[in-house]
Amino acid sequence: MTYFEQVTEAAEFLSNKLGGLAPRLGVVLGSGLGAVAEAVESPVFVPYGEIPHFPQSTVEGHSGRIVAGLLGGVPVVVMQGRVHSYEGYTPQQVTFPMRVLGRLGFFDMTEGYSLQLRALAQDAARAEGFALHEGVYLATSGPSFETPAEIRAFHALGADLVGMSTVPETIVARHMGIRVLGISCVTNLAAGISATQLSHEEVFEAGGRVQHQLARLLKRLAPSIAATQTDVEPAK
Repeated sequence: MTYFEQVTEAAEFLSNKLGGLAPRLGVVLGSGLGAVAEAVESPVFVPYGEIPHFPQSTVEGHSGRIVAGLLGGVPVVVMQGRVHSYEGYTPQQVTFPMRVLGRLGFFDMTEGYSLQLRALAQDAARAEGFALHEGVYLATSGPSFETPAEIRAFHALGADLVGMSTVPETIVARHMGIRVLGISCVTNLAAGISATQLSHEEVFEAGGRVQHQLARLLKRLAPSIAATQTDVEPAK
C-alpha cells in the first residue's frame, strides 16, 4: 500500500468516526495542554490506535487521541498529542497525521504562520487580557536538550525560542495549502542562560499552568478563523 493510500484509508476511517462532522479547524496539541481538548463541546473521541497507519505517541503528556466537536461553535478536530522524530519515527510518519487532517477537507490557506491568523490571535489575546509575543521558532530533532553552544549559535541565526516539533507539520500543512498559526508555550530558559537543569517534567508542568488560558484563547479565536475561510475541495 502506498503512502497516499494509507493517508486516504486513515482519513476515510476518521471521517466515518466523526459521524458527519466536517471540521473547519485543526488543532495539534503539545505536552500538558489537555484543557484545550476538554473545552471541545459534544466531543467524539478516536484513539490513535484505532486509526489505520496512525503513529502512536510515546511521550508523557501526549494522550494520543483525536477529539472532534465544537470549539466556540466551530467544528474542529483536535490532535491531543503528537509524535516526534526522536521517538523513532521517520519524517513521513511524523507528518502523517497532518496529511490525514488535510484530507478531511480544510480550507484553502496560502501563508505559513499566516499574518491574518496572527492578527486574529493577537486580537483574541487582548480580549482575554494578556499579550502574545511573536518571534522565530527553531526546531531541532531532539530528544536531547540543546547545549549552551548550540543556543548561542541559534541566537546568532535569529531564533527566539527552540523546540522539537511544529516545523515538520507546518511544512506539510503549507504543502497542502493549509494556513498555519503557531502558538508556543515557552516553558524554560534555554541551556546556558540559567543554572536550572532542563527536564521534560519542567516542560510538562509549564504546559499545565497555561493550558486553561490557551483553551480560552482558542475558544474565542476559532469563530474568527472560521469566518475568514473559503470553501475548497479537499486537499489531495
